[in-house]
Amino acid sequence: MSTQLASQTTQSLRIAYQPFLSTSRSQALLSRLSSLPHTFLPVPSTSLKFPPSAQIILLSRGGKPFAPAENFPSRTAYKALRERDWNTSAAKYVKLLQQWEELNAKLPVLVSRLRAHFPDEALQSRDFSVQLRRLMYTGDFKDTDSVKELVRRYNSLRKAQLRIHSLLAKTQGHMKVSARRTFSFENLRLREYVLEDHRDMFDLFRLQLEKRYKGMALVRSPNIAEPKPWILLPEDPEGAWGDTFPDYVSNLISLAQERFLMSPEEQEQALERDANEYLAENGHRLLRIADEELTKEELMQSVKEKLRNEKSKLWKNDAEQLVLPEFVGKFEGDLWREPRTVEDMAVLEIGEKQLVKRGAWRVAD
Repeated sequence: MSTQLASQTTQSLRIAYQPFLSTSRSQALLSRLSSLPHTFLPVPSTSLKFPPSAQIILLSRGGKPFAPAENFPSRTAYKALRERDWNTSAAKYVKLLQQWEELNAKLPVLVSRLRAHFPDEALQSRDFSVQLRRLMYTGDFKDTDSVKELVRRYNSLRKAQLRIHSLLAKTQGHMKVSARRTFSFENLRLREYVLEDHRDMFDLFRLQLEKRYKGMALVRSPNIAEPKPWILLPEDPEGAWGDTFPDYVSNLISLAQERFLMSPEEQEQALERDANEYLAENGHRLLRIADEELTKEELMQSVKEKLRNEKSKLWKNDAEQLVLPEFVGKFEGDLWREPRTVEDMAVLEIGEKQLVKRGAWRVAD
């Protein structure tokens, strides 16, 4: 571990806690932990996005960890009106967009050919009569019919482009079609399949973590060289531990601090402290059962060796780091982009409610 972490063993730690619960439940748990001398960093999203400054990660043993949107949109206003508009006008919107794309593909070719004979002012105004007469009078080109055909085609396409642009701007057709293409039910269903695969991989990873002593281990992400201690907590820690919930968490943090964040010298100091506590409780009994007379120093060394052997057996797997599967909790690209427009939010909400009816994931809050 880094010397920076090792030197902070006597100071408070920055600890990220992701219980995979609703915001109100998470805040209630963190308020219970406010008495501890540590800084708890809440992780409100359901993706594995922990603050880089966190030194220890607390994680729930259960719960569905992933949802496509970190903040679920609740755009219910005019939802029925939008759906009715889409059902009646979807074909028109799609046809207009196809025409728009075809025009945008054809026009640049015509513009480049016309610029060889006409200035930009003529292209903008679509009035080529003066320039045509001037070119015909000067005799700069003889194939006037081909140039007139170019002008006719340009004016026709440009007129259609302006008409379609006006319709798309008035009806917001481009935005509606883009929203449907990005957040349609087919895309949401594909996203759900990927999410389920992520959950399965993450559950297997938590099972590996569960097998470690006290449910904690050093965990490294594939793109992060510095591992961090992860600690599993019950899905409902208050129900499992009751009023002693903060004490249990404090003990687990202290144990993880000793196992993973302390330098060898600090671990030796902690071992000597434990040995003194052990002697204070069991010193007289040890002296009675000893076969030979032992000095206080020899008895201390014997106890330290006993505790060291016990810890080495319990912590035998600590040197082996766990590696989080590479793509778990990473939702990037167009498939995972967050809704930006009102139409994005409306379509996403409709699609997500359809998925929920089919027994799919549910957003925490």
